[in-house]
Amino acid sequence: MKKFLTSITISLALIVGCSAQEPPPVPEDEVGIVEVLPSKYPASWVILNKAGFPLGGKIMIVDVTAENYRYKGAVTAGYEPDFAINQEKSEFYVSETYYERATRGQRHDIITVYDQATLMPKREIKLETRKRFLVSPMTGKFSLINDKKWALVANYTPATSVTIVDIESGDLLNEIDIPGCNLAYPLGDHGFATMCGFGEMISIQLDDQANAISEVVSEPFNDLDNDPHFEKTATVDGIMYMPTFLGNITPIDLTGEAAVVGESWSLVSEEEKAEGWRPGGWQLISSDSRGRLYVLMHDKGFNGSHKDPGKEVWVFDPGTKKRLFRIELQYPTTHIHLTNTDDPLLVTEGGEKGDMLAVYDAYTGEHSHNILIGTSINSMHNVE
Repeated sequence: MKKFLTSITISLALIVGCSAQEPPPVPEDEVGIVEVLPSKYPASWVILNKAGFPLGGKIMIVDVTAENYRYKGAVTAGYEPDFAINQEKSEFYVSETYYERATRGQRHDIITVYDQATLMPKREIKLETRKRFLVSPMTGKFSLINDKKWALVANYTPATSVTIVDIESGDLLNEIDIPGCNLAYPLGDHGFATMCGFGEMISIQLDDQANAISEVVSEPFNDLDNDPHFEKTATVDGIMYMPTFLGNITPIDLTGEAAVVGESWSLVSEEEKAEGWRPGGWQLISSDSRGRLYVLMHDKGFNGSHKDPGKEVWVFDPGTKKRLFRIELQYPTTHIHLTNTDDPLLVTEGGEKGDMLAVYDAYTGEHSHNILIGTSINSMHNVE
């Protein structure tokens, strides 16, 4: 018993002695610190869009050139969100859909206007209910025209139309039916072009009240049965380039009052065709600040492989219609994007889990670094 009491006494003494040597308590964290971003984002920042189905949507802002603190911020987003930005007003816009009970209940279609510096919502613009096109983010679903004063919102009910929205006032200026057509590509400053079911493109010009004042129908060029065009596009100097499933590409001039469809040319040689090389993926074409086109390619392609990941990016000069070089990717991907920096960077979604960005020097093809973002994405955007 004495030995037991002695052991307890020694143990207590040791505890007391140790307590006397404990470091001072950690000071309390300072609360109420709110960081802000610059009111105008640098060209090295890339916007990532993760689509909700119908939950979990997110718009993320990442600096792909920074050595640390690359993840700048994020805002939550609704079902199948779309993104546009107006740096001159330090605002960006998210077209999105919500249900009152998350996955059910009354549906609300809105455009949320965000402050670029604080990432706080400034206001909401209510769209007509149950009209907004609920599909993964893509070119032609949501864009700005008229010096970025108006937004074009593609609708699908399944009848197709385009709603013109005054971003500043929040007014829904007009809804233009486009039966047999879909999506709206900005045309000039006051119009849009849309792809249609017989392979043609229809150009629509608007007056200052957003009324349609002209409609021009192109000759059919989209061979829907044998070699259809992707709706994915990249633009160089006002010329929109639209690739096909089998590896051709068509230039379409959208600088005037009506779309002018140019002559298609091939991205692949006869030998490469025999090997099954063709475009594929979700965001499969992009352009850089120096006017080059980048196309995501896969081999052993077949009818139905048009959304398969690509393992190479082919770089083209659209002026000469020649391929300049090929970039072998670290990981197969379905998404590619070019920064608008003076020295462009190629950014791809990558990693074994698809939860990181892989960054390459766009002019040498050398892999630079990876950025863990912890989630998959559906589209990437520049800040200009």
